[in-house]
Amino acid sequence: MGRYFKIVLALAVMLPACDAFVCSQSRIKAIEIANKGVELFTNRSYEASERELRLAIQTDPTYEKAYYNLGKVYQAQRKWDKAIEAFESAVQKSPDNANFHYDLGEAYLEAKQLDKAEGALKRPRISIRSCSRRSGGWGSSMSTKRSPKKRTRPCARLSS
Repeated sequence: MGRYFKIVLALAVMLPACDAFVCSQSRIKAIEIANKGVELFTNRSYEASERELRLAIQTDPTYEKAYYNLGKVYQAQRKWDKAIEAFESAVQKSPDNANFHYDLGEAYLEAKQLDKAEGALKRPRISIRSCSRRSGGWGSSMSTKRSPKKRTRPCARLSS
């Protein structure tokens, strides 16, 4: 009886660790793919960037920044319905991210969905000071001209 208990206990400890390893590997792969998409975006290769970001999402569907960057690609192309869909996915996965809410609100404004825009823009409670401190200035933090950003430290946050 003691032997079976030890085996079950060992499996109970090992299985979650294996799952975390697989999850972290898929997140790292998704970040690498998304970074390629961001690089393509900076070179104005929007279709190729979209393909890479969709592949990143397929690799790790919980990676909120891939959705956000995909929204930025659609935003640059003025494809507002697709941008809204991508930003909504990013907000759903990371509801406390003010940048996600802001860009979603901007996309709603461009799509003439004013009631939804107001709700998205009111959602994040962020002060002007915190925006200035974080980004070097109010305008640079909230500009719709921002480009998607590469992730430089893939292991910084592996959970969703």
